[in-house]
Amino acid sequence: MKSTSKKQSPSEPDKARELDDPLMQLLLKKAAIEGLTLKRLAAHLGISYERLAQLRAQPRPFAHTRREVLEKVAAFLQVPMVLVLCYAGLFRLEDFVWPDTGSRAGRVAEALAALRDDPFLGPLAPKELDGAEGSVQLFVLFLFEQLRSQPDAQRRISAWVVELERATVQVTREPRAPAVKRKPGRLFT
Repeated sequence: MKSTSKKQSPSEPDKARELDDPLMQLLLKKAAIEGLTLKRLAAHLGISYERLAQLRAQPRPFAHTRREVLEKVAAFLQVPMVLVLCYAGLFRLEDFVWPDTGSRAGRVAEALAALRDDPFLGPLAPKELDGAEGSVQLFVLFLFEQLRSQPDAQRRISAWVVELERATVQVTREPRAPAVKRKPGRLFT
């Protein structure tokens, strides 16, 4: 009798759990791209196939996983460990907010005001940001702070603002090549 080996697809609840967990999504997506079976993925992570199956079936699979496994996850995904910890739900963006005597809502409002006062980004900040969920506001402010803290941020921001300004002035002139080239595969410069 011939034995046929069929790949078993996860049950519907397992699929739903996998879709809910961003770290599991990333692992499975990269494994699929690289053509790895789940057994090979488990080997890359230094765990058994059975343990990987258990992780796939749990709602927050990496919350109680050993650090060594998380380090292998980071290496496999080729991302910093801090991102794996974030994806695993071991900390959130709010955990990076400096403690202060004022309320977090007050500090977020101050930071949003600073964003709006920024000469380059302020005019581009959508009005809806004020009414957005706190996590969305924190994410935008985190990116704004990261951008401001970079030594060449002013030059990088001003390059595309200058291009925008040139575009408005050149409406009546003949077009010329942009000063800043867009990198392939990038949405922004």
